[in-house]
Amino acid sequence: MRVCAQRCAERSSKNPEWPCRWRACDKEIIKLEKFVITGGKPLHGEVTISGAKNAAVGILPATILAADVCVIENLPDISDVAVSLKILSTLGASIKMLNRNTYEIDTTHLNSTNVPDDLSRQMRASYYFLGALLSRFGKAQVAMPGGCNLGPRPIDQHLKVFSALGAEDSVDYGMITVRAKELNGAHIFFDKVSVGATMNGMLSAVMAQGQTILENCAKEPHVVDLANFLNMCGADVRGAGTDVIKVRGVEKMHGCTYSIIPDQIEAGSYMVAAAATGGDVLIKNVTPKHLEPITAKLRRAGVDVEEFDDSVRVSRKGDILPLKINTMPHPGFPTDMQPLMGVLLSVAKGTSTITESVWDNRFRYVDELRKMGASVQVDGQVAVFEGVEKLSPAPLRASDLRAGAAMVVAALAANGVSEIDETIQKLGKKYAKAKDVKVKIVTAASGDYQKTLTSEMDKSEAPTIFVIGNHAGVKEWNDYALDLKDTDIAKAQTTDEYNQYDDNGKLVSVGYCYECYGIVANVDNITKAGHSVDEIKDFDTLKAVVEDMQAKKDQLGIEGQTVGVAPVGCSVMAYDFFGCDMIEAAHGRAPAVATP
Repeated sequence: MRVCAQRCAERSSKNPEWPCRWRACDKEIIKLEKFVITGGKPLHGEVTISGAKNAAVGILPATILAADVCVIENLPDISDVAVSLKILSTLGASIKMLNRNTYEIDTTHLNSTNVPDDLSRQMRASYYFLGALLSRFGKAQVAMPGGCNLGPRPIDQHLKVFSALGAEDSVDYGMITVRAKELNGAHIFFDKVSVGATMNGMLSAVMAQGQTILENCAKEPHVVDLANFLNMCGADVRGAGTDVIKVRGVEKMHGCTYSIIPDQIEAGSYMVAAAATGGDVLIKNVTPKHLEPITAKLRRAGVDVEEFDDSVRVSRKGDILPLKINTMPHPGFPTDMQPLMGVLLSVAKGTSTITESVWDNRFRYVDELRKMGASVQVDGQVAVFEGVEKLSPAPLRASDLRAGAAMVVAALAANGVSEIDETIQKLGKKYAKAKDVKVKIVTAASGDYQKTLTSEMDKSEAPTIFVIGNHAGVKEWNDYALDLKDTDIAKAQTTDEYNQYDDNGKLVSVGYCYECYGIVANVDNITKAGHSVDEIKDFDTLKAVVEDMQAKKDQLGIEGQTVGVAPVGCSVMAYDFFGCDMIEAAHGRAPAVATP
């Protein structure tokens, strides 16, 4: 068992982006309660941008069309991606994590076309599974999609595409069902520019008979990214990024390796954060052309933006100048950046206006800015900002993902401590960055492990893998995982990779996983308790043996680790604890637990 901790440390030093790569597992959806931010200081340094959320949530369902193995790189580490992967797994896909941002997805043997209600309601983009499943299987069922409350978000244009291609649709008890005996190409004109409908149009048309022409299409970078992915898989999609997209149906598609484009909104968020705090930040892994609408506005506001091949440097020394902003579909100013620019303009020298032309409820963040002393008046879809000298810290709430990012920037600009509540599970994963990972062994007395580990985390300057050097706290973690067995989490595959062998090849511990949660028990202790390894066939039987072992622990004198547990399991005796309450405060650090 000591060997496993050492190996985990060795692998961590070779690959600081991910502490252990021994097994692939599902993403964990982290739910944080709040952010506590001490602001008032300029931001300095550099940050690497992750993959585009809006591209990822379209490309992941598109892997269904390949009916093959796809390797998707540069996936953002956010809840919408976690939900998409869970949906694919539920439909029968085999998923392996190659590193934190790369997944191998095999959709060869899907066994369902119904997306679970609870999963599809967790994000807006679940409707992309309609187009992908309809295209491959001729049928699909998805619940009415969820997502941030930004006002009415009808899917009538999506259904218009499906109907034009020959499908029938129905909505019963909140479930959308589409069916077609055969899909045939059609000429479709969208009544309004819609990113989702454009992407679903491509997904549903790539295997239809003949040619489909889509007019009045969205031109966003993630629309082009989806088209590029489909073409890499053997589709014939032309014109993405223009008003007219032509899709010539193919009989069969195949897998590929594809890297998702950088997220322009995440990059824009850091650009505004640097400007609002008067900092100097180098933003790496970006496509400067995708940032042009944001860059142009920031420059007019008196912010210095220096462009390189795949990065931008943003700094500000003078005053923030007032602006007039009108959100529009790409290549206009993106609506997702509007709340962030609202924060910036709240401290500009003069009067600014923002006209929201895309969503009805995008100004809900204004009430939070008023708590901080901002002077903002909203009339319908127009907000007028009278710049104030500075923002004051306050308790804040994030009404949606982008408003949450705006509140973070506002808190960074305010001189003092602000707290932000709500939707942080989405925000935290999107904007958490960890560059360097260290390994540290912590010895804690029984009962004090949590206090000791938390203390060590507070003292750590960089993300650190903490290895507990004794048996402290094992039962508490065990209770945590076993409680999850009673939830409605879907059961995942069992795997021999949870088993641990010594240097002579002898089995020393046996383990199974329940979705992201693993249990592993020492073979000697299993024998002491009167059980045999042969009777352990799956998670349930191992759970029963472990419970019996714990009941007999004092009577039989079982010492040492009887069981280890871990959300988002790593190797057998060293676990990542992403998702545990104690760990969430570590902001992206990756603690691990191992026996000596």
